[in-house]
Amino acid sequence: MTNETDKTHVRVLSVLHIVAGLFFFVTSLGQFLLAKNAVIVGPLPTFISFLFASMLIMSLLVFVVGILLYTRRMYWFCFTVAAIECLIVPLGTVIGVLTLVVLMRPSVTDGFVSKNAEPTAGDG
Repeated sequence: MTNETDKTHVRVLSVLHIVAGLFFFVTSLGQFLLAKNAVIVGPLPTFISFLFASMLIMSLLVFVVGILLYTRRMYWFCFTVAAIECLIVPLGTVIGVLTLVVLMRPSVTDGFVSKNAEPTAGDG
């Protein structure tokens, strides 16, 4: 693969992550509100509240990874969240596996900004 193809793949994945993060946020918030209205007496059980909170946190992480992929920063954070994202069936699994495949390419790994390096104007 060429370097331009890899840059295009990373850009597409960043947009997919941003859209998926927003989608996961809206659906988890909607499910929370529906469950809150479905409970007849009393608050939601602790486990259900924990489940919705973890869903909201995961949607935020997916959104942040989209931004980080676009700027090509924090490689291992993006890699880890993409691996965890595979647990969100089916959409997260598809996006997570595609992200892992692209992130494992040597040219993509080299394209991420190291801790001490400043991004150049020609990277975007």
